[in-house]
Amino acid sequence: LLMLYEHFEAEVLEQTYFDKCDIIRKVKIEDEKTGITKFEDTVIYEDIKCSLSAKESTRETLQGEVPSIVILNKLFLHPRYKVELGDTINITLFNGKKDIYTASKPFCYPSHIEIPIVLKERA
Repeated sequence: LLMLYEHFEAEVLEQTYFDKCDIIRKVKIEDEKTGITKFEDTVIYEDIKCSLSAKESTRETLQGEVPSIVILNKLFLHPRYKVELGDTINITLFNGKKDIYTASKPFCYPSHIEIPIVLKERA
């Protein structure tokens, strides 16, 4: 009964997610002709519902400098998705704004996954 409730809770929580994302992973591919192995970006999940949370925090410095403000980003997903450390996450917010992030170690709960993410620098 508890597992049924947790599954239901995850489904209900997912209904509150208004952003979308694609999860891209570097997958080892072997070229059959040359035998050379390389890594290629592979879309693992596409257009899945998510929620991006951004929170400002101050970062203290050891040398007594002025503390800097950093943005701590977290992504929330349904626990059916398996995200790995280092995955690239393309996020489209509900307002159409798009950004690219790198996944840190996910924290899995019965109702959702929380993934600390870092904004990728623009080239």
